[in-house]
Amino acid sequence: MDGTFRKIGLVGSGRMGESIFYHLIDFEYSLVWIFRKPDLRDKATEKLHKKLRRMLKAGAYDDQTYNYKIENILITSDMSELNSCDLIIETVVEDIAIKSELFKELDRNVKKECVFVSNSSSIKPATICPDSDRKERFAGLHFFFPVRFNKSVEIMGTDACSAETIESLKKFTEDIDKKALVLPEKGAFILNKVFIYTQAQAFWAYRDNILSIKEIDDLIKKHIFTMGTFEFLDHVGLDVILSAARIYLEDMDHKDFIYITIEEVQKIVDRGNLGVKTGKGFYSYNKEETVEEPANLKQVSNEERKKYEEDLVNKIRCLYINCAYDFIDKGYCTEPEIEFALNEYKGMEKGPVTLGNEIGFSNIYDLLIQYYEQTGEKVFYPSPSLKKAVLTGKE
Repeated sequence: MDGTFRKIGLVGSGRMGESIFYHLIDFEYSLVWIFRKPDLRDKATEKLHKKLRRMLKAGAYDDQTYNYKIENILITSDMSELNSCDLIIETVVEDIAIKSELFKELDRNVKKECVFVSNSSSIKPATICPDSDRKERFAGLHFFFPVRFNKSVEIMGTDACSAETIESLKKFTEDIDKKALVLPEKGAFILNKVFIYTQAQAFWAYRDNILSIKEIDDLIKKHIFTMGTFEFLDHVGLDVILSAARIYLEDMDHKDFIYITIEEVQKIVDRGNLGVKTGKGFYSYNKEETVEEPANLKQVSNEERKKYEEDLVNKIRCLYINCAYDFIDKGYCTEPEIEFALNEYKGMEKGPVTLGNEIGFSNIYDLLIQYYEQTGEKVFYPSPSLKKAVLTGKE
């Protein structure tokens, strides 16, 4: 393996698979996209050809480029077309058994030099890797949706994954205009995990029943992130969130604090509401229905309400910054790496480092100590790297 992938296979026809595919067609790769269902394959082929003709007509492609795309992009149901690939990207449903069986099948048929990667957002690569020499060429490669507009990716190697494979994947991500955060498997999915803690705090506020779902989300959008917690979960899919949260919980700290997310999401899923894709989750997406809110919010004074809102914003900000620095403490990433990745992931102007500097790390530290003493929750205890930021006077 010379570190260059020329022919790339993609297995998985869902939203993420399509997003990766349409990003990759902008580069000079030979592509094979696998569909299990012929009717979906035919629709995808028609859509691709319309797009290519449109690009040619608009002058975005010349004849040579158009002909190259037509000759080197294949949408098919024939798995044997993957046999000569240099890299295969899996984007099928988040199910360990399904992914494992797929990789076993590929391992039996695809050339031994091929690198396999899973785009899973929650399943560690070692749990779905074939028990063969392929272990040296197997990793996680986690893109973020929408792929075209998000520059961050996570590369996660297993203990058996070779340094050569990681370097090849780093080169590949650079070639497709992405910036990779290379993580050990123990530190997998840290970008999602940072937000598990902030989401949990939103759920604790939801359970306090002082603010409505919309009011909590509006506060978050006004002061912290570009999308509210409940809005974000609905768009991802509550079944997906529930499955991922259960897996994340296995190796995360402060389980008692974050388990509330699983409890509350499970209640909504049990009603058959999965978010945007079913028309209802924490919000309703049917015009004739209104947002589902608690029938009776607790009555508090305007002064108490204002203080509650201020504390909620501060708690979520503190968790966001402190948990990011906790992952730095664990050696999973550097300060600049997590700043860039989290900034990209949420499309924010301010990553945890910038936000910490703006608020003042000494102020963040004082607030964390205050909330730790009030709640007894260790998740609020300042991380060593954050303490160091205070001592070095970052702000």
